[in-house]
Amino acid sequence: VVTATGFELAGPDAANYTLTMQSASADITAKGLTGSFAAHDKPYDGTAAASIKTDPAPALDGVVDGDQVSLDGEAASASFADKHVGQDKVVTATGFELAGPDAANYTLTMQTANADIAAKALTGSFAAQDKPYDGTAAATINGRSLSGAIAGDDVELSGGTATFEDKHVGIGKTVSATGFTLAGADKNNYALAAGPWTAQADITPRSVTGSFTAADKVYDGTTAATITGRSLSGAIAGDSVELSGGTATFGNAAVGQGKTVTGTGFALSGDDRHNYELASSTLTTTASILYATGPCLGTPGRTVLQPIDGAGTSVFKAGSTVPVKFRVCDASGNSIGMPGVV
Repeated sequence: VVTATGFELAGPDAANYTLTMQSASADITAKGLTGSFAAHDKPYDGTAAASIKTDPAPALDGVVDGDQVSLDGEAASASFADKHVGQDKVVTATGFELAGPDAANYTLTMQTANADIAAKALTGSFAAQDKPYDGTAAATINGRSLSGAIAGDDVELSGGTATFEDKHVGIGKTVSATGFTLAGADKNNYALAAGPWTAQADITPRSVTGSFTAADKVYDGTTAATITGRSLSGAIAGDSVELSGGTATFGNAAVGQGKTVTGTGFALSGDDRHNYELASSTLTTTASILYATGPCLGTPGRTVLQPIDGAGTSVFKAGSTVPVKFRVCDASGNSIGMPGVV
């Protein structure tokens, strides 16, 4: 209801009348108020949830001076437009209400806010593969993992190259890696924490095979053999490692060609020997035990050898079998032939 005052009658005949004014009707519409708020930045957490700042507190703009109306945010909540990382992302609030005796005279429109979702930091780790010594510090990565990722997100650790602290044999050696990156559909929501990235792995000795050569010898009644050369196969080119030591014996003392000679006690030497292990310290080769060459008592013909005394004075037990060994010499008095030739 609208009541008017101050109306009067006018004109020459106004005195002949009295005036009664009727009331009218009209609307008073609620005044629109604008609410504003600020939102906190946050690290990526896999959700679009946002939090409203209390400092500065949410505010109202447009209240008529003297009116008692305030912004009630007790039931308010806010959310980003989506869950993904970004700067100045739009944040929308719901649940704000007007409060106070004059609240009914106003309507509320809440403005949006802006805030950042920062990439979530992830920590990467890796495992390195043990290897036999190969003369380099190169290492092989055989496993990668991440800690801190949101369950269900598609993000993983990728790439990277690794090296041992040095090339030498050792247990639990430090392996350092570089060049890791993130992969997967959700990788842009994360940031990989800076290294260094380290793991541990072993470099085991490299197996090498030894061989040797033995000298032929003139029969001397013993199995002793002389080593004339030693060699290794499987060592890295340029490394200082060699086969050393060892003693060798024939299988028996008898004359023969291509007889097996067994060497034992071989070891590795050289500055790089600790990076290797000898496949076996017992090795075999072949050599011959020959009849003696040279004068046959200075005359051509034949010389009877032990166990029969050349002088004919040997005595043996009756019924025993006695081997007869002899040397046949040429006209110059030199031994000729091998077993079975004469």
